[in-house]
Amino acid sequence: MPPLAGSSTSATQKRAREEEQATTSSTLSDHDSREFDDVTAAGEGSNHQIDEPPLKRRRAREDEALWSFALDKASADLPARGKSKQELFYCKWCSDRGVAKSSPSATAFRRHLKKAHGILTTPKRSEVNMNTEATLGALFNRQTEKEAAGRDLRTTKVLQESVNEKAFLNSLIRLIVTRNLPHTIVEWPEFRAFLQICNYTLTEEGGPLYKSRKSVPILIGKTFVIQKDRIKLRLQRAKSKIHFTTDCWTAPNKTAYQVVTAHFVDELSQLSKATIALREHKEVHGGDQQAEVMIKVIEEYEIPESQIGYLTSRLHFLPLLPSSSILNTPNLGDNHGSNDKLCRILQKRFPSWNAVQHRIRCIGHVINLAVQAFLFHKDEEAVEVAIRTAEELQREEQHLNIHSEEEYNQDEATQEKWREIGALGKIHNIAVWLRCSTERYQAFLKLANKMLKRDNDTRWNSWLLMLESAIDLEATIRVFLDLNHKGMGKNSLDRDEWDTIRETIAILLPFKDTAKALEGDSTTLDEVLQSMDFLIEHLKTMQMEHAADRHLSASLLMMWFAFDKYYTLTDKTPVYAAALLLNPTLRRAYLDESWKTIDERYPGTIERAVEAARKLWQKEYKFKPIDGEPAGQVDPDLIENTYKRWQYIRELKSLSTDDEFERFITVRSTSDIYNVT
Repeated sequence: MPPLAGSSTSATQKRAREEEQATTSSTLSDHDSREFDDVTAAGEGSNHQIDEPPLKRRRAREDEALWSFALDKASADLPARGKSKQELFYCKWCSDRGVAKSSPSATAFRRHLKKAHGILTTPKRSEVNMNTEATLGALFNRQTEKEAAGRDLRTTKVLQESVNEKAFLNSLIRLIVTRNLPHTIVEWPEFRAFLQICNYTLTEEGGPLYKSRKSVPILIGKTFVIQKDRIKLRLQRAKSKIHFTTDCWTAPNKTAYQVVTAHFVDELSQLSKATIALREHKEVHGGDQQAEVMIKVIEEYEIPESQIGYLTSRLHFLPLLPSSSILNTPNLGDNHGSNDKLCRILQKRFPSWNAVQHRIRCIGHVINLAVQAFLFHKDEEAVEVAIRTAEELQREEQHLNIHSEEEYNQDEATQEKWREIGALGKIHNIAVWLRCSTERYQAFLKLANKMLKRDNDTRWNSWLLMLESAIDLEATIRVFLDLNHKGMGKNSLDRDEWDTIRETIAILLPFKDTAKALEGDSTTLDEVLQSMDFLIEHLKTMQMEHAADRHLSASLLMMWFAFDKYYTLTDKTPVYAAALLLNPTLRRAYLDESWKTIDERYPGTIERAVEAARKLWQKEYKFKPIDGEPAGQVDPDLIENTYKRWQYIRELKSLSTDDEFERFITVRSTSDIYNVT
């Protein structure tokens, strides 16, 4: 009878199992018995039988050096593993003090050792990473060997001579600085391999990149000195005066910085700007400290006193609600007293520079203050108190670090303070409440497909954006508050409050549009007074529309007070009016038309502005030489020879019987200058 089809296979499998068992037995016998701690061996000649199988051997720990700082075994009352079944690190040093400090990962444990005990540990490099680097290095080496085999002295010399080492290093430093790359890039195998493919002489001995990362800071320093000298030369050759903006702000690491930017017309008649200083303030950064930086910068760049132009001092950002770091420092922005002090110190050092006439105020900050006045102020005397109160509320919320509904409800006092502001405060409470619970946040997001925006302390228009978002989500907010009436019932808004939000948006939108339009380098000085005139006209319209609403009328009045204060201050700086008069599309006609009402209320306003601009023209520009014209437009008193002086004056009278400034500002259009008919 023939054998069954599967009998041969079964016999083969049986023999294979027997061989495997024999191999396993042999392998186990070769191991040291100490590796099996959980198995008790019988004595020689004993018939003792092991009734239970041995426990599974614990997996070897990957980084034994790191585990040396942890307890070998946690106490019985502490969990040995985390939520993801990973073995927890329990710090030995903390345990000695009676504290059970656990870390779920090696990275977290290293961070704890460094922060709590000052112990630095190096992560163990994985075998995968080492193999990858070895493979990559082998590829690079083969490429290098392949190239080296085909090289000859003539080719190498040609390649060496083709490299402009100065240009190469300058480009490399620009790349590192501009893209914020680490200095170790010059040692990256990939980067060096890339350069070898392009030109192998770059990284060889004698090549421009035959350097270590320690040479990068030196190269950066040399490049800085070269660029600084170039900027200094451009400033000395400038056709205009050198005007400055200086910003001062506090970084998140509590370090204060001050940046100085120069604005000028270069020798090619191009409007230019250059950042000429970025200085760190170790302690306070008030008017004295900022002035010291400004004076040093002016002296370093060898800018003559006669070439110092206008100065704008401001913050790097214009917060609607100032953050605590700003509120507790001497600098609150362009219009704070520390900036007045800065200008006074500069005038003391450079006597011919007039601190009042040469100070330009930041229009963005003026708009910021006007919006604050509208949103939070109840009377003129409460301006500063209202700003500080609102800021303190936000700081308290940040300090509480609210994450749960229970924590938020416990802070009912803070909610009540925000509700005192009105509908805006309620919307703020809702925005915070939605974010203090992940479940609630996701539920609202699922219902609305978007989240209600929240105000912040770094963007002046964040309140407007939050209100616009609230109107867009009004129906969803109503439904959601009805479903959660117990938790947020006091923050529900009635129909009148929703109408107030819509009216607030309509009032603030022109301020947002104006601030947006004035951003960037294309904005000119004549737009400052134009934008103020536009916003004042808008405020007048809003006051008439909301005359019956006591709350909005009072808020609009406070906005008017804030805006009018800084509008009046522009009278002290004649360059504002001069910019309007010298704009070919505006001239005197703009003042006669736009300032007509003001001039009727305060007679002589227009003429005083024109006279101030006229004096500025006569003092600084009338006798200044013009490119391409012969020497002649100079002050006659500077001509020592009496006959030549008399002759020059006669020539001037014969050439023109009226002043160029008067002729320019009084014509109605540009074509009138050239007598175009």
